[in-house]
Amino acid sequence: MDKPAVDFSRFYETLFKIDKRLTALEKDSIFIEKKIGSIDMARKNRYEELGKSLEQQKTGLEGLHKDLKFCLMEMIKASSEMKTAVKKDQVVQLNNELDLIQFEQYITRLDLEKGV
Repeated sequence: MDKPAVDFSRFYETLFKIDKRLTALEKDSIFIEKKIGSIDMARKNRYEELGKSLEQQKTGLEGLHKDLKFCLMEMIKASSEMKTAVKKDQVVQLNNELDLIQFEQYITRLDLEKGV
């Protein structure tokens, strides 16, 4: 008995298509892996840059806080000095009042001791 001839061409054609598809999928997989790697590296670099930037901002804010604290202390000091200072119109008023006093009518202690 002779075995009937089997046509393997369709089988080989299907295997060839599967092989071609697997090769394409492998290439796609390699491309995706590389892309994910580069995206991950870029993300890492951006986070490092962000960390450095945030550290600079923190340092800047600390300096600003220190400067504002100094300004506040100086303002409190100036306010305290202003409370004890005489206003210009008060000086003018005092000068006017002093001008009204006739000092010639008074005697000094020295004059009093001499018995004048």
